[in-house]
Amino acid sequence: MATTRASRAVLAVMMVCSMTLAGCFGGGEVEDKDLTPWDTGYHYIDVPSSYEDPRNFTVGDPFSNDTWGNSTWTVYGNEHGGNCCEHYLAATKEGW
Repeated sequence: MATTRASRAVLAVMMVCSMTLAGCFGGGEVEDKDLTPWDTGYHYIDVPSSYEDPRNFTVGDPFSNDTWGNSTWTVYGNEHGGNCCEHYLAATKEGW
């Protein structure tokens, strides 16, 4: 019975120490700020502002919550070959 209490106490102390010191001995994250811009080589075939309903969208990294930039997309309806609920993040209605 005494050994059971002693082993539980040791385990409890080890658990508290591991939670308290979690992350203290790591090297930490290294952020790579020398990234290529997200829109390198990106160009519009048809400018979205020339269509009826251009919309803005923000490009970013969901894991680090960084915003990389902004761009535009267009909503195409039935008259352009889509249906009422299709939205394309593309420069043209064909998807390229």
